[in-house]
Amino acid sequence: MKLLFVVGGVLCLLAAGAMYLVGCTDPKLTELKATFWLPIPLGVILLVFGTRKSE
Repeated sequence: MKLLFVVGGVLCLLAAGAMYLVGCTDPKLTELKATFWLPIPLGVILLVFGTRKSE
């Protein structure tokens, strides 16, 4: 289950980076650059849950 959280978190952060890059390079998709930060909080939360030590 932890691996799923880590993979999901990494995918969210990669998606945010891809949204930013596509928004910068394509003038028709500038809204992606304006909203690239939206998946970042979910990615951070998933990474926190995925890297917590179990008790």
